[in-house]
Amino acid sequence: MRLLIGFALVSLAVGSTFFPTEKDEVDLVSTDQNDKVSGRIAVPPPNNLRKLYSDLSTCFIRKLITSLLAPTSAPIRNGGIVNAAPILNPVAAPIVNTGPVGALVSGGASQVFFSPVRINIDQSSQLYVPPGTDGRITVLLKNDGVGDFFLLSGGDDKNFFIQFDYSQIQLGPGQTLAVPGRIRVPQYANNVVSTLTIIVQRRTDNAISRRQVYIRTKSEPGEKWAPWCTIRTVTRCDSYLDESICSSRYWNMRAEIQDTEAGLLSVSIKPDGRFLGEDFIIGTNESIAVEQSVSCCTTGVDITAVDVRGNTATCRADQYSIYLSSGDVAAITLGVLLLILLLVIIILAICRCCRRRKERSIKTAPIPRSKKDQA
Repeated sequence: MRLLIGFALVSLAVGSTFFPTEKDEVDLVSTDQNDKVSGRIAVPPPNNLRKLYSDLSTCFIRKLITSLLAPTSAPIRNGGIVNAAPILNPVAAPIVNTGPVGALVSGGASQVFFSPVRINIDQSSQLYVPPGTDGRITVLLKNDGVGDFFLLSGGDDKNFFIQFDYSQIQLGPGQTLAVPGRIRVPQYANNVVSTLTIIVQRRTDNAISRRQVYIRTKSEPGEKWAPWCTIRTVTRCDSYLDESICSSRYWNMRAEIQDTEAGLLSVSIKPDGRFLGEDFIIGTNESIAVEQSVSCCTTGVDITAVDVRGNTATCRADQYSIYLSSGDVAAITLGVLLLILLLVIIILAICRCCRRRKERSIKTAPIPRSKKDQA
């Protein structure tokens, strides 16, 4: 490769030296006090052929150097690594592609990058605000990155949200802060759903965290049903339970959570950790998918879902439990139905067989003779 670069440089120098040039003349000004033109001097600017050769050589060298440096460059990503040097944003626990026994498959772990600040809503917040009244909303901000100053703002598509009590806050690493805000719903807005967007921006590098919240302009429902939580898939890592290697291997779990009445307020996982699906719209009635990679040193995690009314549901994902998929449940249900149908057919066949035998025995039985015939 050095030979190629040297050859390109030598070619550029040789071309600049030996290609013929045209002469151009310019005025030569003397250095006396009158500054009069004292003569003319010939200056050799590059002609078209020489210029073309120079441009081609320069382009060749530029592309050669670019191709050499391209494999070592890397794009800047939040929470990522640039040329082996970490930047400010935190890196979340990796989502690991695992085989049937928890081993890393080819390609290794694919890291997922989360926002530096977790945004949640306190249970005391009023997400159901009747028309013509004011409401309060309390935002819980947890800093998962470096300590810094943050700018806090919010706005909704119906202009119900007024403002937060503080527009700038300071959070240390791991610190949680509650910031109240005000909502005002006009009298004419009846049974309307407004989408509030909360934005937290870190002052140092402008890293942004964002969360959306549904605000409904009606009385809060009085339902007492808790959200439902269903574990869909769980992988295992049987061969990586030894403490010397379990910390570098992961098992994956996936759950579905839904609250069809008041709306889902929060989802948390214990042991505490970030997970895919944590940025769902607060107050949604749709089903959300929760996914996390858990260290093989941990056998299970507890998932807690809370709705707007404060009803709580908890389910556990354990790598040693058996969970049936929807296809498995359908197959088992179909098998049970077929078994019941088979039993019914067998019972009907036995009853019919017994009835026919009884009828046949009645027809073939001897008719008793009277006493007169016997005499």
